[in-house]
Amino acid sequence: MVFNSLYPDLDIPQCNILTYLFGDGQNQPTTPLWIEAANPSHSLSVEQMLSWIKRLGSGLDKLGVPKAGAIMVFSPNHLYVPVAYLAAAGSQRLFTGANPSYTAHEVAHQIKTIEASILLVHPSLLKTGLAAAKEAGLSFDRVYQFAGEESQPSAEGIRDWTSILPSHSEAQSWKWDDLRGKPSTETTAAINFSSGTTGLPKGTCITHYNLVSNASQSIYLRLVGSPFSVQKPNPAERWLAFLPLYHAYSQLWTINIVCKLRVPVYVMAKFELVPFLSYIEKYKITSLQAVPPVLVMLAKRPETSKYDLSSINHILCGAAPLSQTLQRELSTKLGCVIGQGWGMTETTCVGTMSVGTVDQDNSGSIGQLTPNTQIKLIDDDGNEATGEGARGELVVRGPQIMKEYWRNEQVTRECKDAEGWFWTGDIALHRDGKFWIVDRKKELIKVNGLQVAPAELEAVLLEHEGIADAAAVGIVVHDEEIPRAYVVLQPHAKGKVNEKDVQDFVAKRVAKHKKLAGGVKFVDEIPKLASGKIIRKVMKEWAKRDLGLDLASKRRRRRSDYFYHLSFRLRWSDNDMFGHVNNPYYLVFVDSIVNQYLVEACGYKIQKNEGAAGIVANTYCDYFGSLHYPDVADVGLRVVKLGRTSVTYEVGIFRAGEDTVRVVGGSTHIWVDQRNGELGRPLKGGIPEPIRTGYLNLMAKDEGGTRETVGGGSDEIVAQKKKGDTKL
Repeated sequence: MVFNSLYPDLDIPQCNILTYLFGDGQNQPTTPLWIEAANPSHSLSVEQMLSWIKRLGSGLDKLGVPKAGAIMVFSPNHLYVPVAYLAAAGSQRLFTGANPSYTAHEVAHQIKTIEASILLVHPSLLKTGLAAAKEAGLSFDRVYQFAGEESQPSAEGIRDWTSILPSHSEAQSWKWDDLRGKPSTETTAAINFSSGTTGLPKGTCITHYNLVSNASQSIYLRLVGSPFSVQKPNPAERWLAFLPLYHAYSQLWTINIVCKLRVPVYVMAKFELVPFLSYIEKYKITSLQAVPPVLVMLAKRPETSKYDLSSINHILCGAAPLSQTLQRELSTKLGCVIGQGWGMTETTCVGTMSVGTVDQDNSGSIGQLTPNTQIKLIDDDGNEATGEGARGELVVRGPQIMKEYWRNEQVTRECKDAEGWFWTGDIALHRDGKFWIVDRKKELIKVNGLQVAPAELEAVLLEHEGIADAAAVGIVVHDEEIPRAYVVLQPHAKGKVNEKDVQDFVAKRVAKHKKLAGGVKFVDEIPKLASGKIIRKVMKEWAKRDLGLDLASKRRRRRSDYFYHLSFRLRWSDNDMFGHVNNPYYLVFVDSIVNQYLVEACGYKIQKNEGAAGIVANTYCDYFGSLHYPDVADVGLRVVKLGRTSVTYEVGIFRAGEDTVRVVGGSTHIWVDQRNGELGRPLKGGIPEPIRTGYLNLMAKDEGGTRETVGGGSDEIVAQKKKGDTKL
C-alpha cells in the first residue's frame, strides 16, 4: 500500500537555488537577517548576502575552479558559511562541509573522497586543516583562512579567503545560470556526508531541485492554516540557530528557509546551554529548530529556570525520535507547541513534519508526509504493510530524494530503485494518517526472536525524574542478546539512585523481554553526533568493553570465559560453621591464581628490594553459590581492563566438573617502582614486558587482547593446571 501526502502536490520550480531565493537578484531587502548572536552588531542582510555570494562566485571563476569542483568548508558556524554554501552551489560547483570536531585524518579522507578544489578553514582549526591537506595531497595555495573577520596570513603563508575576492562593485556583473527545467534536477549543489542505511559515511548528491523542493515542502507544512505566506511572512518571528551548518538540517532552515521567509536568525558558533538560554531571553526568540538532547536539557537542567523563555511559541525537533512523555512535559513547561519531523541526509532533510505552529500534537508522531511525497512500509517478509497499524521499513519517494551517492553506483542501487523509491532503514508505524519512527532497522535488539527498539527503552528511561539522558544497546551473552542501558543521572540523583533502581523502574513499565537484563551503567555523557543522533557504534563498543562487569552477566559466566585455570583442593578447615567455605578464602584463590600466572606465564620473579612490584589497589567477590569440603575449586583468570600502569583481573570460581559459576571475584594491580625495599610511584615506562604480553594473552581481541574469542572452549585456554592440585 502506498501512503500519499494528505496535502495537494505543489508546483515546485525547477531552477537554481539562487534563482529560488533571490529571483533576478534585484531590489533585495537591506534589513539584517543573519545576525551573530554573540555580537549582534555583526550581521548580513539579504542584499549583503547576495553581494558576498557574487564576490565568491566571481573569485572562484578567476581561480579557475571548474564546474562541479568541490568547495569544502571546515569551520564552526559563522555568518559567511551560508555565503560559501550558496556561492558554491549557485555557481554550479559543489558545497561540502566537514565536522569541526574531525581529526586531520578524517578531514583528509573527505578531501580525497570529494577531490576538493578549495579548502576554507577556520583559523582555530588551521593546524588540523593543514595536516589534512598535506595528507590528502591538496596544495596549501588552495587552502584559505575562513572566519567572520579578516585574518592575517599564517606562519605557513595561508591567506584569508577574502584575498581571492573582487570588490563588491566589480562582482555586481557576475551572473548565475538559472538552470531552468531538467538541468536543475541533474546538477548537484551540495554533497553532505551520511552514514546512510549501513556502512561507512558516503557523500549524498543533493541537486538544486532537491533543495528547492524540500524548502517549498517544509514551508508549506509550517504555514498551512496560518494567515502567513512566503509573500506575507510573520514579522514577529525570530529564530536562534545553533545546529552545525555543515549538516543538512541547519542548511535547510538557517540558510534556505530563513532567506525565503525573510526571518531574522541569530547564529551561534556552537551549542552551549547557558549562552543558548541567555540568547532566547535577550532576543525574545520565538522559534527553534532543535534535536532531542537539547530538549532533554530544556526539560531537565536546572539552569533553564534562571532565564525567561516565555517568548518561545514553537519548537521543531528532528534528527532522532523524541518521546511522547518528554514532548508533553516540555510543551507544558514552556507553554509552546513542539512538533517533530523526520528525514535523512538522503531526503535532503525533511520527509515528514508536524503541521503548522499552533496546534500541539502530543502523540509523539513525526507528523504527516510533506506534499509531493509517498511512503510504503515493507515488513520483514518483504511485503507491503497495509491498513491501520501498518508497520515496516519506511520506503520513501519524492522530489527531495537525493540524486545518488557520490561515485558509488552499487550502494545507490542497493538503496534507491529505478522507480525512485529510497529504502531508509527506519522502522515506522502508521496510524490515523500519521507516522511514528520505531527505530533504525540495524539497531533493533533481538531478544529470543522478539524485537526491542532502543528508542522505546530510552523513552521509558527519560520518564525517570532522576535521569538526564540515556541510551540503550544490545549485548550478546552466550549467544543471547539482551538489552543494556547507559544512563546520565541528574545532579540531584547522584548517590541516591543506583543501577538496580533504574532496572526496577524500567521493569515495571515494559514487557519481560524488554527488561534491562544486560544491566545499567552510569556515565557522564551519551556520545552523540552534532545532529543529535546517538552514536550507536560507540555504544556497542562500550557494551563489548563492559560485557560481564555487571552482576547479571557475571552470573552467566562459564569456564570457557577464562583463559588460565588452576585447581584447588579444599580442606576440612576451610569450612565455616555452616559447612561452606569461609568467604576470605575466595580472596586467597584470587590472589593465588594471579601470582601463579605472573610467575609461571610471565617470568615474574618476586623480589623484596628491587624492580617492579604490583601492589593491590582493590579486591572484591560477588557470590552466586557456595563450595564446601571435599570439593575441588576450579579457578579461572582473565584480564578485563589493561591500562598503562594498572590491570584489572577477573576470577571465576567453579566446582570442578561443573560449568555454573559459584563466585566471581577480582582485583586491580598498580605496577610501581621498588627501590631498597620501598614502594615508589607508578612505573614511568608502564607495565614491563613480558608481563604486558602475558596480560594481553588473558584478554579477548574485542577487548584489545590477543585471544580469538571469549568462551571458545578448553582448547583455547592458555594454561590448564591439571598435573597436580594446589593445596592451601
